[in-house]
Parts: sequence; C-alpha cells; structure tokens
Amino acid sequence: MAKDLSRSCPICEGLQEYKDFAETRNVRELLVGLTHEIGNNLQAIRSELDLLTLSGALPEQSSKTVIRGVQQIRKLTGEIAEYLSPPPLQLTSEDLALVLAEVIRVSERELAEHGIQLTVLLREPLPRLCLDWQFRSALKRVIEFSCALLPQGGQLQIEAGLHWVEHDRYVELKLINGSPTQLNVEGNDVFRPFLKVNDCRVGLSMAVARQVLRRHFGKIAFRQEHRNRGVFSILIKVPAENKGPQASI
Repeated sequence: MAKDLSRSCPICEGLQEYKDFAETRNVRELLVGLTHEIGNNLQAIRSELDLLTLSGALPEQSSKTVIRGVQQIRKLTGEIAEYLSPPPLQLTSEDLALVLAEVIRVSERELAEHGIQLTVLLREPLPRLCLDWQFRSALKRVIEFSCALLPQGGQLQIEAGLHWVEHDRYVELKLINGSPTQLNVEGNDVFRPFLKVNDCRVGLSMAVARQVLRRHFGKIAFRQEHRNRGVFSILIKVPAENKGPQASI
C-alpha cells in the first residue's frame, strides 16, 4: 500500500507551504496589477469627460452621472482586490482612544454633509490593542454605512468600553444609529455583498470590514433594536498583558 509522504515528511510539508505562499503572492500581484490598470483607464475616461463637459459637448448632469459610475467602479475594484487577497497585517500596540479620535476626525465632514449629529462616549479608560492600519479603514467603512443608513440625517452615537466573554476581555465599540424615520435595512443583509441601501450601493465595503475585524481577532454584528434604531457592535479581543504585538499575520 502506497504511503502518503506529504503527511509525514517535513520537506514535503515545507514545499507545500512554499507553494501555497507563492500562489497567494501571485494572486495578490495579479489583483494589484489589475486594479492599477483599471484605475489608469478610469482616469483617462475621467479626463475625457472633463474635456467634453468644458466644451459643452456633454451636459453637466450627464457628466456627473458618468463620473459617479467611474468612481464606483474604482472603489469596487479596490474592494475586490482587498477582499480576495488582503494584505498581511502589520500589528503594532496602539491607544484605541487615539485611533478612534483619528477616524472620527476624518469622518466628521461626511457626517455633517448628511445631517448626522455625532456624539462619543468612552465609558472607561481603554487598554492598548494590537492594530493595523486596516482597522482604521474598517471602522471608517462602518461609519460610511451609517451615512447610507441615515439618508435624512439623524444621530450616531459611538460608545466604547470593556466587555467580558467568559475569561476573555474585549473592547466593545457600539455605533448606535438613530433615524427620524424607519431604518430601511434588514439585519441579516448588512454584510451581504453589493447591498443597496437607500439608493446607495454599498459594494463590498461591509464584507471587507468584517473580514478585517475577524483578522484582528474580533467580530462585528448588527441588530435593529427599534424600527428607527440600529446598533453595530464591534468586539476586539484584548491581548494578555504578557504578550506583545505580533509582527504580521
């Protein structure tokens, strides 16, 4: 009877790991190249649109419609590349309160344009967490989804505090969406790719955000507490005090 050496031979296992790594790297390079080429072509299209609009050959309203489509394609291609072949995490120990303040600062203008009032409540001093820059991007995407969820304005309250699950300690971030009208979304659909909310196409943004948070040993859930109130809950595990941040994942 033939013996499967790949299950017991360290050399064979090492070769398989190298092959898997090489294939992953090739996919990532392919997606990066594809995204770059698409971006270049979209930029060329945008330049021609600007010239046509300035010359009067293309109505301004039509130009805006096409430009929105170009921007959506550019965003979606980036999300597809990030979803299918995410870059490795480079984790460093960071002050979550400062990270949260940074993300809020870059989101304030968009929230104001949507008529959304923002309040922040830190219930207690927050521990340092091992985070990557992608965590900021994921949190920003959740805030952007709140803008889509509240097309007529409303309130967004961000709360942060500690949460225990059995013997593990987590930081819990709550993003509480309060709308003047009924929320137009089902809880189970929030993370569905290519979801459309209030005429806003979400694309893969929330699916990517959930993936990033999972790679941070965290999770995200959405629940609708009332007809006009929805809550995102983000849990990030606090590392043991005797363990430093990992270099990469």
